[in-house]
Amino acid sequence: MGRGVRGLRAFLVAAVPGGVDLEPNWATEVLEDPDLVAFEPDPKSRIGASRFIGWSPGATRVLMLIAYRDLNGDLHGLNAWPASGADLSVYQKGAHVSKPIDPKLARQVREESEHTKDAPLPEGATYTRPNRNRSQVYSVRLSPAEHALVQQVADAKHLPASTLVRSWILEQLNHERPA
Repeated sequence: MGRGVRGLRAFLVAAVPGGVDLEPNWATEVLEDPDLVAFEPDPKSRIGASRFIGWSPGATRVLMLIAYRDLNGDLHGLNAWPASGADLSVYQKGAHVSKPIDPKLARQVREESEHTKDAPLPEGATYTRPNRNRSQVYSVRLSPAEHALVQQVADAKHLPASTLVRSWILEQLNHERPA
């Protein structure tokens, strides 16, 4: 999608309780995931934050990102953690910031997201998959053993196998891309 997110460095370099140290560039990877799940606004937020659930190749896992969209439509990343529970379940089913955000609002959104991260999504919450517009498909032949191994790795990462394989391809393309 080409959307960047600022504002993550301050808190993502510290360990998330029960999680892992998160790198700010992983937020951009989440937003570029073709299977991205976007709740805009986050149905758990009382102040209009957005919730994004997507695969980060750098993190090698599905992450949950809380961000605030300012009046210009730009995203400000506020909180993130490895997806679990309802967020991970929703993801598996389908398997550039111009102005600084008010620090008080950022703190409120972070606190709210921490408080509600394990709560179930409200009845009737709707989401979109904005990156699903990719239309080119590659057919790849694998032996039954190779197919089983891909599925085993995908299951261990709680991902659809196609998302895992796509992340491997995109990661390699990033390494091979001419300067």
